[in-house]
Amino acid sequence: MREALTISLPPEMGKQIRKISKAEKMPTSVIAREAISRYLLRKEMEAIFKKTSRWAFNAGFETDEDIFKAVS
Repeated sequence: MREALTISLPPEMGKQIRKISKAEKMPTSVIAREAISRYLLRKEMEAIFKKTSRWAFNAGFETDEDIFKAVS
């Protein structure tokens, strides 16, 4: 079941969303859902990073290169 949510936007942001909606022939609600979904995913990834970064540092993983070397 869907839940309706009312939001207010600055005028320029509303204008940009309507412009994209028209250009892509996509309802503004779909654009908003996609943006919210991406935001929630980013927050989830940030939480995972926060939980694991201390462990990784203590294990000697300080850079992406350290991880690449370990898995190669």
